[in-house]
Amino acid sequence: MSILDPLTGVSDILVNNDVVKENDGLRIVLVAAFRTGSTFTGELLNMNPNIFYLFEPFRIIQDIVKRNAIGKDLENSTKLELLTDIFACRFPTYFVHHIRHWGLATYESNSLKDACMQHKGCKNMTPEELAETCKGYKHVAMKVIRLQSLKLLQPLLVRDSMNLKVLHLIRDPRGVASSRKYMYKNAANKPIMKAVVDTTRNYCQSEVEMLELSSVMPDWLRGRYKLIRYEDNAIGPLKMAKNVYDFLNLKLPPKVTQWINENTKSDVTPMGVMSTRKNSSAAAQSWRFRLLYNDVEVIQNLPPCHKLMEILGYNRITSPIQMYNMSYISF
Repeated sequence: MSILDPLTGVSDILVNNDVVKENDGLRIVLVAAFRTGSTFTGELLNMNPNIFYLFEPFRIIQDIVKRNAIGKDLENSTKLELLTDIFACRFPTYFVHHIRHWGLATYESNSLKDACMQHKGCKNMTPEELAETCKGYKHVAMKVIRLQSLKLLQPLLVRDSMNLKVLHLIRDPRGVASSRKYMYKNAANKPIMKAVVDTTRNYCQSEVEMLELSSVMPDWLRGRYKLIRYEDNAIGPLKMAKNVYDFLNLKLPPKVTQWINENTKSDVTPMGVMSTRKNSSAAAQSWRFRLLYNDVEVIQNLPPCHKLMEILGYNRITSPIQMYNMSYISF
């Protein structure tokens, strides 16, 4: 059973008793997963000149755990501490050291670029200087692709009474598998790799668990959560942007509208795997030409992916003919 509004493709459980005013300091977290279109969706926040936006702060925590600097059992506590600090414009020394040496963090964040320019380059910026820049913005937002449970956010709302909004981006698992197959350089004419199948299965399981939580809408999350399907964003990016900003109770900046118009109608091949410039409507269905039909069957038959598709209204492909017949809508 779908929990989507059939017209907007987003969760209809959005009514909030707390009215967020335009001048209130808002905290926003975009919850996504690897290769779900989060770079494009994140730009809806990144291009807003009033939002201090960061890309994937949890990457450093994953590295710390891998190096056994902290135990796996402390990973979620460390993530929560970092979320709390960043939303308060406090930046641990280890985090600033990390972004000094991770070019993608700066590449994906306009506000971080500005902070580096103000302080003579990223390699010279101190935690205090980054905090100073952050406090100059009305709102703080981040994209996280290493969050496996919405429950991690509960203390921010209950314990800290934070003015937090959650955007949850999900993509058709067949599209996720296609994108990951390409990233892993798995040849298009070769069967999908076991690694891609395994990570896609994990993706589906994690998303199903988060959707099951949001479907019962606990009090702490009510009115704070919005579900976004990648495909709806791809075929109607401006409409989705307006929906997102209505949910946030913020005005849609002209700069965001301009960016959407300039980056969703490209006739050329994207410049790279992290590119945001593409024909967004075509991207929503590209997996139907990039995967083998057997690949599609494998993904559709994974129990958690079957369940995710059922919850979000993704239509099953039942034959190679149907797969290449674009009059058959897959979502």
